[in-house]
Amino acid sequence: MCSMPEPYNMVVISAIITFGLVAALFVYRYIFPKKKLKLFFVLILLSLLPLWSILRPGSYESGDLAIHATFAMPFFDSLKEGNVVPIWNSYFLQGNGYPLYAFTYPFPYYAISLFHVAGFSFIDSIKALLIVSFIGSGVGIYAFVKKELQSDISAFTAAVFYLFAPYHLIDMHFRVALGETIAFMILPFCFFMLKNMSKTLSYKNLMGFAFAFGLLILSHQAIALITLPLLLMYAATLYPTNLQKLRYTIFVGAGFILTLALTLFYWLPLLVESKYTNILSAGTIEFPTMREFFYSPWRWGFLYQGHQGELSFILGYIHWIGIALSLLLLIKNKGHIFGILSKFFSSKSMIYREKVLYAMVLGAFITLFFMTQKVSQPIWTSITLLHGFQFSYRLLLLLAFLSSILIGILAKYIKRPTIVLVVCAITIGITILNWGNRKTVLNVTDATIRANLLQSFTKVGPGRTVWVDTDMLKPPKTPMEITQGKAEITQTYRTSTTHRYTVRVDSDTAILKENTLYFPGWTVFVDERSYPMSFTNASSPGFPMFSLLRGKYDVEVKFVDTPVRFFSKRISFGVALIMLELFLFSVFRPHSAKIVSWQKPPRSRR
Repeated sequence: MCSMPEPYNMVVISAIITFGLVAALFVYRYIFPKKKLKLFFVLILLSLLPLWSILRPGSYESGDLAIHATFAMPFFDSLKEGNVVPIWNSYFLQGNGYPLYAFTYPFPYYAISLFHVAGFSFIDSIKALLIVSFIGSGVGIYAFVKKELQSDISAFTAAVFYLFAPYHLIDMHFRVALGETIAFMILPFCFFMLKNMSKTLSYKNLMGFAFAFGLLILSHQAIALITLPLLLMYAATLYPTNLQKLRYTIFVGAGFILTLALTLFYWLPLLVESKYTNILSAGTIEFPTMREFFYSPWRWGFLYQGHQGELSFILGYIHWIGIALSLLLLIKNKGHIFGILSKFFSSKSMIYREKVLYAMVLGAFITLFFMTQKVSQPIWTSITLLHGFQFSYRLLLLLAFLSSILIGILAKYIKRPTIVLVVCAITIGITILNWGNRKTVLNVTDATIRANLLQSFTKVGPGRTVWVDTDMLKPPKTPMEITQGKAEITQTYRTSTTHRYTVRVDSDTAILKENTLYFPGWTVFVDERSYPMSFTNASSPGFPMFSLLRGKYDVEVKFVDTPVRFFSKRISFGVALIMLELFLFSVFRPHSAKIVSWQKPPRSRR
């Protein structure tokens, strides 16, 4: 196995790059002393620090980078075949096939396909998506906090704590959890667009929110499910006090309805067709211990991955300190600031809007942290939709987001911005051991991954279908076989979802078996007419079987849309078309697209 560079080389290079960046900023300040350095520009530069290691060639020694490439290749092939919404992976389960894309998040694979069309390899497309998502996450939370608190230092601080949250780095470098990494980016934009919509009701803001939340659903349905009540709570805190209450309620409701309609093609078949697998019934939730959220046991607490690939689920040392210090804002607002506190905190009190935001975020943080603990297991087991969540530590994504907002609020009331910037520097510096995975594997390329697609996934665990134990399947010897009688089968055409044959039956009857795992949608056509078949035969359960009389036939076995897929696709595509028309309308006729603003017109003087 070839791998490079060694971990210690990576840390040294990271330190050199960091030193070079700091030196460049000081030189800039020296050359242009009168120019104020934009914190947003600094943030973009800082977000590049953990990304250089991604540019190394090859796959990762640990994590799911190669797995995502294994998923992306058949997805891209299916798109080329004309399947706008790919469902079937014909390579899965040793060539028996599986409806993988009905149960996994689709947006990352659409994005990977787009990068691949642009000329990137599949492995490099995944890396490019990781880079865009990481930088975008910082931009998103900066924009949201800046919009909420009207403070550059608060926005910058929140973005630094969000970008360099340990779980963010773990997701990107160690786990390569593509859906969660993209969710890190999209999540703050959902709140940003909701905030925009509360200020001005326009088609543009409405569609922006629906698009952002829709992408979150398509990127990670579990995170989106937990985010939904947070968005509803946040929308409630933005409730207007003037006469526009009804319009605001209708508009926000329309935003959520549009989101659900836009993503209906994904989540409705997922809910309906999950009953054909054991995904929800067999789902269990794993809980880390409370100690794991406070301390990492490797390299004096500063490395978040163990030597055997174990992961740390720490929220962040400075994050916990920042949350604790933010509680002092409550004391300060009651007028009980004294002693050393007066040297650090501004004498200003939080305005009402900030108090409401702080209370909501703190309450949500406490609730979600409780949900990460095993004591919350009865709640997880009682809600069926949560059974597929798998790991309670996934809530660290939302905890990182909420804690960053709390610390952003705190930063606004620190007297000296220099103190805040030093704390941000420490927050960044203590994560340097985690700015990349330990090693890369050079001999894992697109070619080697594609050559091994049939052997890549032989089991799906709880995703197995209810008709057959898919973990016990063997590779099919032929695409279609004769189980009884005499016949000659010639395959004439094959894609992932369409299998055509010419069949000549030489006996009175013949029973044929299509060696493709059955799932609702697989249909047999004989001479272009739908033909009865069975998938519950005792000898081969879970596979389509049918009989033919003596003669010659054109047989097609095709994966078609079930009624729920057909209906949901039409609804989603129709809504997408309407949204596109409204977007063009709002761009070319902006004055007409604006519906209402909360700002009251000035009173005329008599």
